[in-house]
Amino acid sequence: MFFVYIVTEGTRVANDLWLSVWSSDNTTETLYYPKDPPPFGEDVQAFFLWMYIILGLAYCIIMLARNVLGNWAGVFASKKMHQTAFTHVMHSPVSFFDTTPVGRVLNRFTKDLDNVDNLLPQVKFSFFFFFLITY
Repeated sequence: MFFVYIVTEGTRVANDLWLSVWSSDNTTETLYYPKDPPPFGEDVQAFFLWMYIILGLAYCIIMLARNVLGNWAGVFASKKMHQTAFTHVMHSPVSFFDTTPVGRVLNRFTKDLDNVDNLLPQVKFSFFFFFLITY
């Protein structure tokens, strides 16, 4: 998961760098020697535009993969937590059910699963985002 976040941020940075190179004033003069023909044809601006489009599409595809992978991991974590909690409750002694109302157990299940389903993906995204920004 961490690798996908690194690749996503790397692609975003590459896209921004390409745009800054393209928008600099002396880009077309410094790419090739004036006496030699350019390796990518005469239309330098088209080359920059196509590279920018390719980097943008790569960023979109990697971002989609990151979101799909993150959602899959969230669903897997939610299923695992529910299965573990349910197993532990079912193996509890009968005295637990005598003293604890069923509504309290059900509310605890729903609250914990809500936290896993809604808060965990946000915290995970924030952690990876701020970790990559600071390092």
